[in-house]
Amino acid sequence: MAHTGAKIEADYRALTPDLKMGLLHGDAYIGNLLRERSGRFVLCDFDGTSIGPLAYDLVVAAVSARRFGATQDHEALAATYGLDVTALSSWPTLSRIRELVLVTSVITDLRNRPGIAKVHAHRLSTLRSGANELWHRYK
Repeated sequence: MAHTGAKIEADYRALTPDLKMGLLHGDAYIGNLLRERSGRFVLCDFDGTSIGPLAYDLVVAAVSARRFGATQDHEALAATYGLDVTALSSWPTLSRIRELVLVTSVITDLRNRPGIAKVHAHRLSTLRSGANELWHRYK
């Protein structure tokens, strides 16, 4: 089933009273970890930092598993964290929000980068139709 932005927003607003809120990274995935010479890992890329449902940072890996086939990252995170976000009642709504971010983040590049435009069109089409198809990464 297709989900419009207005429908997703309404679904989110209905969920928020039941969700534990806090500080989010907003794009928490392994690619945003830097390793220092000492071996310590440091989180980077804070442009998506916000206040929101804490489960959202787990949604990033789960959506990557569904849309890009990165199941090992999601499974390892869920096991380590002790929670599989896909089992939460908020999962359908939070995953759609993440998918919208992944579709809208490149809008300003579409005119000058036809390769991105083609990938974007596929993502947008599957999002509109509700199809659970794999997506390609933007290059």
